[in-house]
Amino acid sequence: MADTTNLVSHWKLNEGSGTRVDSHTNSYDLADNNTVTSRTGKIDDAASFDDDNSEFLSKTSETFLEIGSSEYRIDMWVMLDDKVGRMFLVSKGAAGAGNIEFRIDYDDSGDRFRFLVQNSGDTGTTSVSANTFGSPSIGVWIFLSCRHDPTGNVIGIQVNDTTEDTAAHSANVNSGGHPLEFGCVNAGVLCLDGGLDSISIWKGGTPGATHAELYNSGDGLDYPYSSDVRKRVHTFVMG
Repeated sequence: MADTTNLVSHWKLNEGSGTRVDSHTNSYDLADNNTVTSRTGKIDDAASFDDDNSEFLSKTSETFLEIGSSEYRIDMWVMLDDKVGRMFLVSKGAAGAGNIEFRIDYDDSGDRFRFLVQNSGDTGTTSVSANTFGSPSIGVWIFLSCRHDPTGNVIGIQVNDTTEDTAAHSANVNSGGHPLEFGCVNAGVLCLDGGLDSISIWKGGTPGATHAELYNSGDGLDYPYSSDVRKRVHTFVMG
């Protein structure tokens, strides 16, 4: 069992439609835009996005959802239904120089998952691609973690049980009042065709649960991060 130290929010995304509830203490519930539906997830159900309808989930900005100078990590399960273009999984910040905060996307030009941040106070960006993992497959659940480490001066991206890829980043990350969006960028642009499940955001110190603990040898770990909970889910489904 992993602990929830420094956890900001966790969204199970089990709802069939409408608002997606934050299962943790901050109650940062996600608004449904253009009718995000549901699919079978990695753990119970998951949010299902159709790029043709520009579907996404969003939350108005809160201080805890801004990286700034903080240690910060985002974990999620993602499934791609196709790879015909660039698709955003998570974004915060608007289009235009100086407005980006952070972005996690599938970059079709490199056929990789990627994490990008913008420097605080200027328009420079730093990105890191999941080159160690390589090309993601379609139609399978993949576990993805992206982090900002202001002490080690790096950003990192790690997929499943592969080694993390990192890039040097000594500047703080831009913070602003733009909404947090799942499944798109800029309120409905370059949307995801696929699914997201079990999203966690950590801030302010070392996360209580490691990437390896939440990946759990590919089985996933249900909030509040108990392997016993995951086993009970298996028992219910199989029985």
